[in-house]
Amino acid sequence: MLRGEAMVSMSLVKGLWQIAIILKVVLVAVLIARRMWRRFPVFTAYASTSLAVSLLLFTLRGTPQTYIYVFWCGEVAAVVLSFSVVYEIFRDLLGSCPALNRVASFLFWGFLATFVVLGCLVIYVKFPHVPSQVTASLLIVEEAVRLVEVGLLVFLFLFASAFGLHWRKSLFGIAVGLALYAVVELTGEAMVAQFGLVIGLAFNMARMLSINCSLLLWIGYMLVPERVASVAELPKPAQLEQWNQAVMELINQ
Repeated sequence: MLRGEAMVSMSLVKGLWQIAIILKVVLVAVLIARRMWRRFPVFTAYASTSLAVSLLLFTLRGTPQTYIYVFWCGEVAAVVLSFSVVYEIFRDLLGSCPALNRVASFLFWGFLATFVVLGCLVIYVKFPHVPSQVTASLLIVEEAVRLVEVGLLVFLFLFASAFGLHWRKSLFGIAVGLALYAVVELTGEAMVAQFGLVIGLAFNMARMLSINCSLLLWIGYMLVPERVASVAELPKPAQLEQWNQAVMELINQ
């Protein structure tokens, strides 16, 4: 009975995986067709790399050793590109405010360093003392990395809210989709690191569902035309200009 349920769950994961590959193809096609790659080159690189890795992993699923190597290489590339996407969102949000852009960049790197230290503490506390536990060690490292990513995304939303910055739909969609996936990854990796691979199948299913939800969000937000924001939605120009001017004066002192 349990074996049958496991087979069904594995079939569901495989089906969700195939759907994710199709959605990734659609996302990359939308980014190219709508020329969004000009505005979001890093996000386009992130989506394209994710598609290439998924296709490669799907073809290598019958060769476990090669699959594992490609999987972890893909995870490293995904993490590096996702951090770069967060920074790209910062720069796009503050493109019209050069002084605030410099402050945001400074705060971004400062918070990145802070969360990296927290991630290192997580690794130090949880890292297994048995050298043979390679998989557990990698999961703990990835958990720490996802903690850094989630922290940066939370800071992104708080910073934009504090300054009353207007989100364009496509930009907001990228941020929300990235946050959804990162939170599920962090939660799942923490649970696997705590309870072991016995919940690995459930984590894989949750992971694939979060990937598909994020992909649908990205595709939807990329396809919806940008509308001109109403006056009530925009921050007061004078207030933004005052902030920008005050920061500029501090920088030039």
